[in-house]
Amino acid sequence: MPVVLEVRDEPPCDDPAVWDHVAEAGLDLPSGYLAIDGCLDYMPHDLPRIGYRSPLIEVTPGAYRVRVYYGGLGTLRFSETPFGGQELSDEQYRVVLWPAPYAAPAIIHSTLPPRDCIEAAADERSHFAIGA
Repeated sequence: MPVVLEVRDEPPCDDPAVWDHVAEAGLDLPSGYLAIDGCLDYMPHDLPRIGYRSPLIEVTPGAYRVRVYYGGLGTLRFSETPFGGQELSDEQYRVVLWPAPYAAPAIIHSTLPPRDCIEAAADERSHFAIGA
C-alpha cells in the first residue's frame, strides 16, 4: 500500500473531505528519528537485520502533530491466480508531520459509519507504528 510522508513547518491546509478518514494525534520524537511500518512489520533498528525493515527518517527532535489520511478504504478484494490467491487493494495513505505542542487525538473527517469511526480512532496505533 502506498504511504506518502510529508514533513512540514506548519499544518497542511487542504481539503480532508477527499479522503475516507483523516485523524490527528500528538507525537513525541525525542530521538529525532521516525519509522513508518505496518502493524506487524516493525522491527527495532538495534536488532540484527532480518528481512524487510523500513528506513529511519531523520527529523529535528521534539514534539509534533501527525495527521494520517486514509484513502481507498473498503477496496480490498481477492483475486484468484494459477498459484493461489492474492489480496488487492486501492488503499493509500498520506502522513503529514509538523512541529506542534501536544494536543489530544482528533478525527478531522470520516466517511466511516459512527461505530467504525470509533473503532478506527481506537485502532489508530494498529494501522501504523509511527515513531522510533
